[in-house]
Amino acid sequence: MKIIDSHTGGEPTRTIVSGLDTPRGAKATRDFLEKEADWVRTTLINEPRGFDAIVGACLCEPEDSTCITGVVFFNNLSCLHSCLHGTIGIVETLAYLGRIRPGEHHIETPVGIITALLAEDHSITIKNIPCYRFAEDVRVTLPDGQEIAGNISWGGNWFFLISNQGPEIKA
Repeated sequence: MKIIDSHTGGEPTRTIVSGLDTPRGAKATRDFLEKEADWVRTTLINEPRGFDAIVGACLCEPEDSTCITGVVFFNNLSCLHSCLHGTIGIVETLAYLGRIRPGEHHIETPVGIITALLAEDHSITIKNIPCYRFAEDVRVTLPDGQEIAGNISWGGNWFFLISNQGPEIKA
């Protein structure tokens, strides 16, 4: 496999750019990675080659002909539905390889098509799939008895967003 590491604001994305025989389409590739090739994820992301903060990306041939590539993201736990920081990483990787030039590019993920705008200065703007709040003010009791409240939101992955995230850090 040919693999390239990139960094988005210091957060690494490890991209499989070739050498892994995957089915066509991001959904089929995710199913393949989960059911038949989980060793790829664990080998690339877990120690000694990786660590918890690395996001992996497996490029594949898209089903949608308007897309430059399909992609499946994964971390140390499982395959992900999508990943915005990882999308920035693969766009920069594709530009580095000379596969894309500045302009608008469509990328197929298992949850839909993401649009990336690569600027001449290599800044990248992402238009995500539609995002929404699924549930508001959901109360959760933590193991220590503390209760927190947050919103459950969808933005390509599920998130539990809380407003009080801990002590304030002063610069």
